[in-house]
Parts: sequence; structure tokens; C-alpha cells
Amino acid sequence: MTIDYRHPIRQIVTGARGKILEAIIRTHNTYPVRQWARRAGVSHVQAGKLLQEFAGLGLVDSEQRGRNVEYTPIIESLLYRQLAALDSVALEVVPAAHSLLDAPEGSIVGIFGSVARASFGPDSDLDVFVIGDSKGTWIYEWQQALEAKTGISVNVLAFTSTEWAEAERNGERIVSEIRRDGVLLQGSLP
Repeated sequence: MTIDYRHPIRQIVTGARGKILEAIIRTHNTYPVRQWARRAGVSHVQAGKLLQEFAGLGLVDSEQRGRNVEYTPIIESLLYRQLAALDSVALEVVPAAHSLLDAPEGSIVGIFGSVARASFGPDSDLDVFVIGDSKGTWIYEWQQALEAKTGISVNVLAFTSTEWAEAERNGERIVSEIRRDGVLLQGSLP
């Protein structure tokens, strides 16, 4: 099973509870129960019960307005901050890749594909590229460490300097994709 970095809260906290938590974390607005239910895609009854529970935990404030109860996320609460950090875990993939990298000098290393475009989903993998003439086990070791840290399958596309130049001369699509979307971790593209 891989991590769905688009909906990490809903993957860990399943069902209506996860959907309401995600809706709370992704807005700072005040809404009545029915609107929270619509935003989260759950029933009005489920939303009402969960919002009451979350108010008791200090995650949301509740206020009676006429016949409606409205709920507002408490963005200053420690619980809110921790859930917001979990919801933004996808932003940590590139820094994690960079922090684990121990490539030889002269190597060009980066990320491309859906992770670089921030459009990855539960079935996405992490596409990385390496350009350089250095041999050794560092690529495999980095790949393994990155998979362990992120929970994402890592695909490595390795080029020698000559292979990269040839692919560029031939107009290969992968070169265009790397140039367009690539996030460099080390070096600069030739």
C-alpha cells in the first residue's frame, strides 16, 4: 500500500471522520453543519456529531446562530497545527530527497514527473533522474533510503553525460519533461 499524498488525513483516519477532519484543516471559514457536510461529502447527521466531538477537543469553535450551529476551525490550536502538518506532508518529499542525497561531485540529480508537478496520487511513484558518469552503489542506496522515508516507490532514470546529450539531440520526450518539470537536487542541467 502506498501513501495517498493528496489525502493523507483521509488515508489514516478513514470514513466520515477523516473527511470532516480534512475539510476542517483545508479551510479557515465558518460554516453551518450542512455546509460542512457538503464540503466533506458526508451526511448532515454524521457531520453534526463529528463537529460536536471536535469542538470538545478544541479543534473547532461552535456558535448557535438562529436555528443553525456554525463551526469555525481553531487554527491556533495544537491539534489543528499537527493535523495541518500531516495534511501538507506531500510538501516534504522534495526536502526528504535532498536531505538523503549523497551523490558524487559532478552528478546532476533531480525529481521529475507527478511529484515535481505536485499532481501525484495514491498510485504515483517518485521519478528521479541522475546524469553523470560516476558508478557505484550510491544511487541504489539513495533509492532505498528514499523509499523507506517517503513510502513511495522510487524509479531512477540514469544517464551518462553522453547518453543525456544524445537523448537531447534526438529530441526525446523525457528530456523535455525533465527540463519543463524537473526539480534539481544537485547540479544544473547541461
